[in-house]
Amino acid sequence: MFSRRSLLALLALPLPLLLFACGKKGDPRPPIRLIPRAATDLSIAQRGDSLVLSCAYPNVATNGMALPNLQAVEIWRLTLPAAAIAEGAPPLRPAELAVRGEQRHDLRGAELSSAISGDRLVISLPLPELSSSSSSSGTITATEPDADGDSDASTAEETATAYGYGLRFVSAQQEESDFSNLATIVPQPPPVAPFDLQLEAQTDGVAVSWQGAGSAGSRVYRRTAQQPLYGDAIATREAGEQSYLDRGARYGQRYVYSITALAATQPLIESKIGEEREIDYQDRFAPPTPGGLLALAESDRIRLSWQGSPAADLAGYYLYRRMGGGSFERLNAEATTNAAYVDTAPGGGERTYKVTAVDQRGNESTASQPITTRLADR
Repeated sequence: MFSRRSLLALLALPLPLLLFACGKKGDPRPPIRLIPRAATDLSIAQRGDSLVLSCAYPNVATNGMALPNLQAVEIWRLTLPAAAIAEGAPPLRPAELAVRGEQRHDLRGAELSSAISGDRLVISLPLPELSSSSSSSGTITATEPDADGDSDASTAEETATAYGYGLRFVSAQQEESDFSNLATIVPQPPPVAPFDLQLEAQTDGVAVSWQGAGSAGSRVYRRTAQQPLYGDAIATREAGEQSYLDRGARYGQRYVYSITALAATQPLIESKIGEEREIDYQDRFAPPTPGGLLALAESDRIRLSWQGSPAADLAGYYLYRRMGGGSFERLNAEATTNAAYVDTAPGGGERTYKVTAVDQRGNESTASQPITTRLADR
């Protein structure tokens, strides 16, 4: 219980402190703003008649807190002469999108969801019209024909059109990020896609071959049959190379392959995805045949040894024996893991042996060279 003295001391406290002591709540705090961090890794590529933008999906706000799913992704475009992005030109700043650019697309809902691939955004856009005579593509100047009307007296100077793309993220709270870095490209007529794609299963991978390539080479794409879309290319081949051994393929998978032709690599300009081929990559390859089979006859047995098979998935070996002029019969029901065997079957006479290797999927090699020896009659 409070004493009279304690009560008087409490009443003597300043009013703000007294109110605090009585449990009064402070003013409500403003809600925490979750502003998406701007993308810094935006890249652009041309595939056929489409442009592909790619960057990491934002999951952190500018204050370091986790960011819920985005409400929208704004796609902005800047149109300028190709000379503006040539080597040695002043760098373009993302802020120029707000000054001279225009918003071209606004991805929301299902359209945004379909652009999410793993932890990345992959956005496909139609290729801007390739026109060297449009006003946005610079200037075209020409001299008048000479008096004789010779056309070779005319010259034309054309400047191609470049495009700079940037993204801006919009959070569920309608908070906008800063603009991303600018990804620039000068679109070109796409090269013709390669053709005559061929696949061959081999022990160490899938051999891929094709006809045709771009001036900068080719790119090899692979997906599983269950995946609807290709990811990044698994290989880039130089101009003139028209084959690739995919050592990353794994047994038991169905794969779909396609090849594109490259016109440039920085930024990437390639053909559309060409014809596709599917392969059921199964281990139907027998291990290497054992060699060096030796047979040593003793008084009541024959000792056999051989060189082991180097197969990585080796399960063991089968021994076969022929007595006299009969047929070969397998000696061991289960594959032996040792590169040696002792035949203690009774009886004398001539015996012929051969050995095979078998892998873990039951693929059996061809038989070794047979060897014949004789056990003395007893």
